[in-house]
Amino acid sequence: MTSFRHQDGAKRRRNPKRHETLVVSPKKQHDPNPDSLTLQRLPFFVWVLFVFVYCCVMMCIQYRSCRFRFARDDIAIARQQSNTLQQQQQSSTPLVANMNQDRIVHVIQTRFMQHQPHLTELGFARLALFETFCLPSMLSQTSNNFLWIIRVDPKLNDEILGRMKERISHRENIILLGSNHNPEGMGRDNTDFDHFLGLKRNNNENKPGIVFSGNVALLKEAFEVSAASNSSVLLETRLDADDALHQMYVEFIQNQAQHYLTNNDVGEDTSDQIWRLWCIHSTVEWHPLNPYPVPTDEASTDDKEKEEGYLLMYADKSICTTPGLTFGYGKGTTRSSILQGRRLKHNEIAATIVHCNGDQKMKCVSRISELSPGALRARSITSAGMVNIVTGDDRLDQSSNGFKQKKDNKQLIQQFSQQDFLWDGLERLFSVTKTSVRDVRSLIVSRMNYIAADNLKGLCTPGH
Repeated sequence: MTSFRHQDGAKRRRNPKRHETLVVSPKKQHDPNPDSLTLQRLPFFVWVLFVFVYCCVMMCIQYRSCRFRFARDDIAIARQQSNTLQQQQQSSTPLVANMNQDRIVHVIQTRFMQHQPHLTELGFARLALFETFCLPSMLSQTSNNFLWIIRVDPKLNDEILGRMKERISHRENIILLGSNHNPEGMGRDNTDFDHFLGLKRNNNENKPGIVFSGNVALLKEAFEVSAASNSSVLLETRLDADDALHQMYVEFIQNQAQHYLTNNDVGEDTSDQIWRLWCIHSTVEWHPLNPYPVPTDEASTDDKEKEEGYLLMYADKSICTTPGLTFGYGKGTTRSSILQGRRLKHNEIAATIVHCNGDQKMKCVSRISELSPGALRARSITSAGMVNIVTGDDRLDQSSNGFKQKKDNKQLIQQFSQQDFLWDGLERLFSVTKTSVRDVRSLIVSRMNYIAADNLKGLCTPGH
């Protein structure tokens, strides 16, 4: 830490305390030429600054492996701004015209509180998650050439239903449907439109469906295009009401369908029925309570001070999660022809269906790695599946939570200190803001016991 100029070995030996922080003034030297000996120490705060900068550089190098890949992000933001203006003025005719021109019908299916209309604590919490995560991500899509069908219980609480109608009433391509009926295939196996809506019900079933909001004529026209399966391609995407999709997801998946299913650029024989599945490769999760296996003495803040909750990003090749799971139907392909109509669980898809590769491009499942992360999942006490949900009970969480048990996973633990970076990416790619997340977290944490009680009851209802 000492700077020497023109100083011989004898003088260095006469000064054994070189390591001390000091400044030797030339005026105190007996050298006839004061400039020949200069012993200057840098101030302590300068050395601290050097060490801090060095540590920051090393951390950036070490942590770069878990950063977001903002592929085409700047382009997406610019396109989003222009598309937002177009969406506000767009009528149903241009949307149907685009569908007819591309011969691709894209339907996104979401379920909300089906068979659970009486569980109001759970309903209001899930509504808050829908308004905070799911809806903003869909309204900010770079392409609005899709239909979004949200199926709710016909007897849903009036206040919850009213808030949902208010949020989406200005969007003709968002259909709010009161029905506990969840058909697949969009007219490919059953061409009865009323049956698709759930308007026709058997005597042993509940109240028939009700259209609460949206352009039914637009939906019917798209249904008819899909039902004429010999001349169209169908995309069916699943999205839970508390999850979100990357703002370029719709555009990306339709480009994929254009390449593989419409143009058949892969050159495979299409005399047989063809199909292809897509699922998200990497996902970011939101947790209202700390999911990280970080000891108490290493945590920088208490859960109560982390008002927006925590983000955690990961990729799991063994499972296809619900948000973004898309079935692509080629021309003439029906739902019953895909896996003989079987409905596989999320962990069974990757294990049962061959993965798409250079030799296998049809009748396979493709993992979307181009959008990273491609989806967001809200993981709270409202979730039907309670895997890796942080309850706030340390003893229970440490023994049963999968993330809490990964104390040796350095890449996972590193994300604990990268929360600001993750939140920045979340806002840019999913249009989710910290302010709105703080509100929903406050609701969930303050009403956690009541919400959990409702959720437990809901596990006994049909379909759960």
